[in-house]
Amino acid sequence: MFFMPRIWRGWRIYDETKSRFCSTRDPVFFNSDMVTFTAKLQSRLSHGGRAPVRAWHQRYYFWSVRALDKIPFSVYDFFAYLPSGVVLIAIADYVMKLGLVAHETTGPFLIVILLVIAYVLGQVVAHLSSLFLEDTFVARMLRRPSLVLLGSGPVWKLFAWVFRNYFRPLPQATQDRVRQQCIRLECLETGEGLFLHVYARVTTNDKIQTRLDDFRNQYGFARNMSFSFFAGAIAILLAHLTFNKDVLLRWAALCFVTAIILLYRYLKFFRQYSYELFLRYAELPELKQVGKVTASMNVPQSDS
Repeated sequence: MFFMPRIWRGWRIYDETKSRFCSTRDPVFFNSDMVTFTAKLQSRLSHGGRAPVRAWHQRYYFWSVRALDKIPFSVYDFFAYLPSGVVLIAIADYVMKLGLVAHETTGPFLIVILLVIAYVLGQVVAHLSSLFLEDTFVARMLRRPSLVLLGSGPVWKLFAWVFRNYFRPLPQATQDRVRQQCIRLECLETGEGLFLHVYARVTTNDKIQTRLDDFRNQYGFARNMSFSFFAGAIAILLAHLTFNKDVLLRWAALCFVTAIILLYRYLKFFRQYSYELFLRYAELPELKQVGKVTASMNVPQSDS
């Protein structure tokens, strides 16, 4: 039993060292500074009697970090797929009276199965929402943000009033800088071709790419959730009219209102994605560099 104080002190020193050294939330620490953390831990646990405790903790912490690095879900998976699948499962549970939500205790196996089903449903929702909301509603009825920001108007004038913030173009000076940049970089594309050209130029900067990914996560989440709530509203309405009179229409109304709000959020972040892209493109350093090169080419050279 006289070994217990040493083991307890080893635990305490380990936790204290880790809490002091790992106060930052920077994920780079887990890959680059593990050696530094191990060295600090070894310096504090320098007595031979505590070596087994030290080695066990080092192995445990190292493999825990490696396990976190191998999680198969990305941030976009969480934002775009899982929540929309969970919404559909909850609505199906309510409409069909499956009793999944009413369970007081849910086993881990059932939780894993539900997560897998939610992820698969989220993938289906992402495909359908992209087809109906992005490729049909936005592209054909509203116009894509890459066109709207450069001055293109709506297909129908009613949309300009309903989605007035979506149809706000870039300031005229910024539009002119974008067009000047295209001329200097010899880009004659318009529409989707111009968007791909701008994207390829801007995303060479990792910080800009990270910011664009944040907007992508936001509009992907809002688009998929909006489609899920639209589908939920239709499912509750059809269930009330056909086989289950117990479902309440107020839930269908709530789903419909939520879907409309999330549709506006989707349009906001979808526009902001292209807004950020064109704004960064207009201020690229190549604009000034190319201008200096063209100016120097026009300077007459003296004969030597």
